Amino acid sequence: MSRDCGRLLNVKHWLFGLVVLCSGLAPRVVGAQAVAGTVVTIDSVTPISGAIVVATAPDGSIVRTLTAVGGRFLLRFPRDGQWHLSVLRIGFTPSPPIVLHLTGQETQRLTLVAQSAPVMLQAISAKGSTECRVRPDTGLLVARVWEEARKAMLSVTLQSQDAVTGEWLEYRRTTNATGRLVTEQDVSVQRHTTQHVFRSPSSETLAREGYVVSDSSGLTFYAPDPEVLLSDSFSASHCFRLSKASASASASRDSVIGVSFEPTRSNQNVRDIAGTVWIDARTSELRSVDFSYTNLPSTRETVASGGQVTFARLPSGVWIVRSWYAQLPVLVAPPRMNAPGTAGTRSGTLIPVVQSVHTTGGEAFRISRGESVLTSWPMPYAHLQLVSNDARVPIAGASVSLRGTNIRLTSDSLGRVRAGPLPSGQYEAHIILALGDSIVSSTLIKTIEVGALASVDSLVLPNAVSLFRTQCQKSATSSAGTAMLRGTVRNSHGQLMANAVVETRFMRTDARLLKAKSVRWREETLQTRTNDRGQWVMCGIPHEVDIAVEVRGDALTAKRRVRVDDARMFLTVDLIVEISRN
Repeated sequence: MSRDCGRLLNVKHWLFGLVVLCSGLAPRVVGAQAVAGTVVTIDSVTPISGAIVVATAPDGSIVRTLTAVGGRFLLRFPRDGQWHLSVLRIGFTPSPPIVLHLTGQETQRLTLVAQSAPVMLQAISAKGSTECRVRPDTGLLVARVWEEARKAMLSVTLQSQDAVTGEWLEYRRTTNATGRLVTEQDVSVQRHTTQHVFRSPSSETLAREGYVVSDSSGLTFYAPDPEVLLSDSFSASHCFRLSKASASASASRDSVIGVSFEPTRSNQNVRDIAGTVWIDARTSELRSVDFSYTNLPSTRETVASGGQVTFARLPSGVWIVRSWYAQLPVLVAPPRMNAPGTAGTRSGTLIPVVQSVHTTGGEAFRISRGESVLTSWPMPYAHLQLVSNDARVPIAGASVSLRGTNIRLTSDSLGRVRAGPLPSGQYEAHIILALGDSIVSSTLIKTIEVGALASVDSLVLPNAVSLFRTQCQKSATSSAGTAMLRGTVRNSHGQLMANAVVETRFMRTDARLLKAKSVRWREETLQTRTNDRGQWVMCGIPHEVDIAVEVRGDALTAKRRVRVDDARMFLTVDLIVEISRN
C-alpha cells in the first residue's frame, strides 16, 4: 500500500450516497482533472467538515482529501478517465457513489449531499466472535466496526485545505523496573503542521523485520501509526475479531467495542504486535489503539511491553493523534545460585529479570489554525509544597531538582515549586535547603506523583537541630557541640585555597565540674582542612563563647574572632589569607 494514499479493504462497504447540486449537472462530469466543491448534509445547507472525499478508478487508483471548515474540498486527479466519487463520514452507513468521467484540465465545482443512515454499533455483540478472521472485511460484524475505525485513521493521514498546527510534548525516558519511577528523561516541545505526532517505518518493513529490532546501534521499538494499521500488509499478516472492554478498561464496558488483532504467522524471530482498536459504540468514533509486543521472553516481573495511541476529533471535524507511547523492558539474566555445599553453577533455564523500562511517546497540548487556538488540553505539572515548623528553616529559596531531568527550580516565598509540563509518572525530587547565610549540603529526597489527577505533594522539612546533626555526621570534626561553622578560604587575590588547615580555639566548660558546683574552663582546639573547592565545615562549636578562627601554615596568616549566639545553629566564616613576603 502506498504510504500516502493506501487502498480500501473493501470499497463496497465504504461508499456513501451523494446528491450532486451544481447548476443542474448530472452525476457525469466532463472536462475536469480537478474537482472542487462543498459537502453538505441532507438539508443541502449545513456544511460537513472533516469528511473524507474519495475517488477510485477501475484500476484501483485512489485520490482523496479531507473537507475543511465550511465543507470545502479540492481533489486533483492524476489522469483522465472514469472515477467513482464518494464521501466517508464516521457514524453513517454507505450508499452507492456517483460516477465521474474526467477529460481536459478544467476544475469542476460540485456540491455533494451525503444521504446515509446512522451506523448502529451498539447493537453489535462481541459474544461468540471467537474466530479470528484473516482480514477484517471477511466478517460482516468485524467489518462494520473496522470501517468506522478506518474512517478516523484515514482522516489523520489526510490534510485538508485548512491545515492545522499541532504542538506536542515529546519524550524519551528510562524508569525503574516497575515502569513508574523516572531515572532518566529527555523532554522537548515540537510543532508540526500536520495531524501526525509520529511516523512508523513502512508497513512492509515492519511486516518483514518486526516492531522490535536489535542491531549494532541498540534496540529500537516502534508503535504502529494510522497508515500502518490501514495497510494491506498489516491486514494480510494479522487476524481480527470483535472484543468488549474489560472491567479494568479506562472507558465504560458498555460504551466501547473493539476489533482485536493478532499476528497470523508463527515466526518466533519476528517480534510483532497484538492489540485492540477501540471504537465508541454510541458515536462510532475512534478512541484508541492498545497494543503489546509478541515473541518477547517471559520475565519474573509483570511489566507491560507495548503501548497506546489515542485519537481526538477537533471541533472542525479534523482528527489528530492525541497521544502515544511505546515501552519495552530492559532484561538482564539473573545470577546463577549455587546449591548449599556444592561448587559450580546450578543447571536449568534462568528467567530474565526486568532491570529498567524504556519509553518513548508524545502528547498534544495545543492545536491552532494561524493565530487562533482551536483546542488545548491541560498538561501535567509537578507540584511540591515545602512545610517548615522551625523558624530557623525557611521554606523560601530551596533548590529543587528532579532526578534524570535538567529541571532546576527554586521554591518561592510560600515554599511552592511548580515544574513542567511533564509526562505522567513518579519523579524523585532532590531538595537542598538554604539556611540563612549557610547552605546545608545534605539533600532531602521526596518522590512526587505527576499526572492529570495528581494532587500537590507536601514535604515537611526537618528542624534545624536535625539538619545540623545530619550535616555534622559527615564532618571530621564531629565532637560534641551545639553549633556548626563553615566557610571558605581564599588568598588575597580571591583564589580558593584547597587543603588549607583551619583551626578553632575556644574555652569550654567542664560539665563534670558543673555537677560539683565548681566551674572550670578548659581550652579546646579543633582542626579541619578545606576541600578542593576551598570549603570547610567544623562541628562541635559551643554557643555564646568567643571562637578564634585562623588558617595555620607556614607564611599563612588569616584570623577572625566570632561568636555563635543561642538563636543560631549555623554560622559562615570566610577567611582571607595574606601571603607573607618573607
